[in-house]
Formats: sequence, structure tokens, C-alpha cells
Amino acid sequence: MEVFWLDEEVVAHRSDGLDGFELAVGGIKNCSRFLFAMFTAMEKLQRFITDFRIFADSVATEDFNDVIERCKTVLDGFIEVKKDAIMHERTVADRFNPFFIMGVSHRETIFHSRIIGELLRPTGTHGHQDLFLHSFFKCFHLEDFVQHITDSNWLVTLEKYTQGLGFIDIYLEHKKARKVILIENKLFATDQQDQLYRYYSFAKGRGFSDEDIRLIYLTNDGKAPSNLSMDETSAETLKRLADAGVFLKRSHARHTRFWIEKCLDRAEAERLKITLEYYLETLPNEI
Repeated sequence: MEVFWLDEEVVAHRSDGLDGFELAVGGIKNCSRFLFAMFTAMEKLQRFITDFRIFADSVATEDFNDVIERCKTVLDGFIEVKKDAIMHERTVADRFNPFFIMGVSHRETIFHSRIIGELLRPTGTHGHQDLFLHSFFKCFHLEDFVQHITDSNWLVTLEKYTQGLGFIDIYLEHKKARKVILIENKLFATDQQDQLYRYYSFAKGRGFSDEDIRLIYLTNDGKAPSNLSMDETSAETLKRLADAGVFLKRSHARHTRFWIEKCLDRAEAERLKITLEYYLETLPNEI
């Protein structure tokens, strides 16, 4: 059997006397496709001509000079808006944020935890002593927990090593009052298996009672830890601790943002205010 290609149509050529008929059929098929394509194109062209005539008729009913003037007015207005936008960008630069530029705004440990920890540290470089620390206690609803502590001898540690049980993102301990605050800063990373339970076990192993422990799970929206990250014992323990006010869920969108805003209100150094404003922009907004 021989094969012919006719306008992308394969036509079988047999030696049974039907080859001429089949070639004719193939030609008719191709011709039909061509005519259909032409008809479709003509329809589109006709619609375009009709639409253009309607547009031309509408313009013809108006004074051409008026049309030109209205176009100029719109263009002038656009130019003014663009000039204002350029001037605003130059004088305000509200899109500029070094944290976004450096690509660190999503990093929990090397960015968020470090800024939060530095603000909490009474001896921090911010120079405001325990001002931000006490503001943190209020904004995170920890006043009752620290109400009998009159000094600010809190030791703030980042990435606290827990002797094989993991690293606590932010660890606050008052040695004299025997109080400890464990903060798991969880913005985007997934929960590790039994992570919170392990940190609680670490504090218990150091002799802290439940009344002297606050385990804070700090996320973007204050969500609960994933059930997949806890076995039955861990889940039951966290539920018991939550009922007792030991385990607390807090959010960056609400608690951290509110705290940073309070820090901004009371900060005195201009460069500190600017930094806090930049940091505030990296925090999620409450929905």
C-alpha cells in the first residue's frame, strides 16, 4: 500500500481501483476545512467592521475639538497623578524596607527571634532597660505571672540548648524568683515531633513547677500546634497545661504587633523608632 500526503491529510492509495475516489474524498475534506476557516475569518472581520462603524458614528455626533479637549484633560490629569506619585516615593519611600530587601523577613530564628529577644533583654542595645520587657508582659497577658517580681533580673537566651531535647527559640529565666518563660517562635516552619512537650519536660527537669512555667506557642495567627506533631501523651499534657494557663497560644498578628506599637510609642531614640517601624511592616496583620 502506497501513502500520499495531501495538505496534511493522509490518503491511502490502494491497487483496487478506488484510489481516485479516495483522493477525491481527501481533497473535498481539505477544501471544506479551508472554506470553513475562511468563513470564520470573514465573520470576525464583519464584526470588527460593524463595531468600528458604531464607534465612528458615535464620534461623528460630537464636536471633534471637544473630543480632543477631553482627551487632553484626561492625559493632563494622568500626568499630574504620576508626578505626585513620583514625589511621594521620593519624600516618603514607603515601599523601602531593608528587611524585605535583605530577604530576612520570613526567617524565624535569625530575624524575628533576634529582634524580639534584643528588645526583651534589659541590658539590650536599645538602651531602654526593662521598658520593653514590662510592655511585653502586659501585651502578652503575663502580668499575673510576674506580678510579684520587683526587679528586672531576667536572663534572655536565644536558641537555648535543652540537653538533647531541642533548642528553645526564646528563653527567659528569673533565677531569684524561679520563673521561666519558654517561647516557641513559629512563623512558617512546620512543627517538630513533640517539640513543645520536650521543652516543657526540660523546664520540669530543672525543677520548675507548673505554676512557675509559661510555655508560649507564638505563631502568625495564634493557631494550635499540629495534631500530627504530637503523640497521645503530648496532646493530653498540652491540653492539661492549657486548661491550667501554663500553655499559651499567642499571635504575631495581634500580640507581637500590639507590643511593637507600644514600644514605638515609648521609644526615644530616632534610629530605634525607624527600626521598629521597619520591623512592624514585616509582621502579619490581624484578619
